[in-house]
Amino acid sequence: MMPLVQKPSNISLRCVKINSVFILKMMSVSMTLIIPQRVGMIYFLIFLGAGLGGLTRFLVSNGINGFLGTTVPYATLIVNLSGCFIMGMVVSYLSTQNFSDFYLREIFVVGFLGGYTTFSTFSIEALELLIKHQ
Repeated sequence: MMPLVQKPSNISLRCVKINSVFILKMMSVSMTLIIPQRVGMIYFLIFLGAGLGGLTRFLVSNGINGFLGTTVPYATLIVNLSGCFIMGMVVSYLSTQNFSDFYLREIFVVGFLGGYTTFSTFSIEALELLIKHQ
C-alpha cells in the first residue's frame, strides 16, 4: 500500500540550525522558520529601525530643502532614489551571504530603509503640487 503523502524524488529537504534560527532548504529555495520567542525581538528591531529611518529621512530632507528649495520636491526624489539604491545593494549582498545576518536584514532593510523610503511623503507632496496646480 502506498503512503498518502509521498515526497517527490527530485526534491531534497534539509533542516539547518544557524544562530537559533531554523532554515528549511528545499532545492534552491530557502524558507525561514522563526522560533516563536524571537518574534518579539524581530518586531522590536523593525520598530527601532523604522524610527531611525524616519528620523534620517527628516534630517536629510530638511538639509536638501535648505540647499535646493521647496518649489520642487527634490528632497523626496533624492531620498527615495538613494534609499532604493541602498536597499538594492544591501539585499543583493545579503542574498549571497549565510543567514547569520538575519537580524541585520530585519533592522536595516525592513526597518531603517522602510522608514527612510516611506511612500507617504511622496504621496503628500504630489497632492500638494496638484492642489497648487504645479
